[in-house]
Amino acid sequence: MADMHIDTDSVSSVAGQVEKIADAMPEALSGAVDEVDAVMSGNGWSDLAGELRRGLSDFVESYDLLTRQVTGFGEDLRACVASWNETESAHAEVFARYGEDL
Repeated sequence: MADMHIDTDSVSSVAGQVEKIADAMPEALSGAVDEVDAVMSGNGWSDLAGELRRGLSDFVESYDLLTRQVTGFGEDLRACVASWNETESAHAEVFARYGEDL
């Protein structure tokens, strides 16, 4: 098996960007929902307005799922880096201890 290496700094950077996106997602959604509510109430909550609001509600549920998935992806990236660092540290320790004998 060939040597494998990951650039933990790059993966950590990507994880940070993913976390920023995940943090911004709920705020962006609540702003959109507030705007839709203002438009709907201005239209007297007509049948069409109600239908649009129900469609938005379905979208909100899907968006919430997407937000959780993005959050989980960021967490998985952080865990990957942590695991990689632990593994590399363990290998370095074993080599320091027994490397000359190998």
